[in-house]
Amino acid sequence: MDSTLSAKKIHNAGVKLKPADINTCSLDITFTDGVLTIPKIKISDITEALYRNIILFEQCHRLDAYFFHYMRFLSCFLRSPMDAELFIDNGIIVIRRGNAEDISRLFTTILKEATQISYSGFYYQTVYENLQGYCNRPWNKWKATLRRDYFYNPWSAASMAAAVFLLVMTFIQALCSILALELVRK
Repeated sequence: MDSTLSAKKIHNAGVKLKPADINTCSLDITFTDGVLTIPKIKISDITEALYRNIILFEQCHRLDAYFFHYMRFLSCFLRSPMDAELFIDNGIIVIRRGNAEDISRLFTTILKEATQISYSGFYYQTVYENLQGYCNRPWNKWKATLRRDYFYNPWSAASMAAAVFLLVMTFIQALCSILALELVRK
C-alpha cells in the first residue's frame, strides 16, 4: 500500500467522510458510493498508550494484525493538522484533549517503532484500492470542484444556471440570425 492519499486529497476528490453508527465495530471501515464511513475515534490522554499497547499485544501474541492495519490505514489519511481538522469537522474524531496537530502527530508516529508481523494481507486493501480508484477518476474531481467552488449555495447555483441559459439563448439567436440572412439572400 502506497501512501499517496490524505484526508485533504480524498475530500478534494469528492469523498464524503461520515462517522459510522454507534453499534458498529471500531475496525469496520467501509467505502461505498463516494462515502468513507469510519467509526468514531475518541482521543484522550490515554489514547496513545492504549493504541501502542494493543499493537504490542498483537505482535507479542503473533495475532493477525488487524489493529496494526487499522492504524496504518488511518495514518495514511491523518498526516497533517488540516487532515485531522477534516476528520474532526465531520465527527469522526472526537477530541477530549489536544488539538489537530496533536492528532496528526499521534497517527504519523504511532507505527514508527512497530514492526509489521502479519500472517495475512493488508486488511483494508479492498477499501483502499476502491478509494484510490474513486479519487483517480477525473470526473469525480471535477464534480467536487464544481460543488465546492461554484455551487456552494443556492444563489451561486442560480447565477450559474442563468449564465448557461443566457449563453444558450445567445447561441439560438445567432443561429436564427444566420438562417434569416440565408433566407433573405435566396
